[in-house]
Amino acid sequence: MPTTTPSLTHRIVEQLEAQGLDRNDYQLYDVIDSEAVSQVVASTGPETRIQFYIEEFRVTVTGDGDVDVQAV
Repeated sequence: MPTTTPSLTHRIVEQLEAQGLDRNDYQLYDVIDSEAVSQVVASTGPETRIQFYIEEFRVTVTGDGDVDVQAV
């Protein structure tokens, strides 16, 4: 059975929850167009960085698809 990679949106939500932010506290689609971010990530190199803020967290998505969430 092939393994599937979680969507970028799912990985962002998981990382925010790992930092203690409940998914009911924000609406991701009000902050970013996750499909557009996914397309940029898929079409660029690993040096690309996209950053945005959700509540008190800075979310960084890199061109290789990594998601990093840091409190600011």
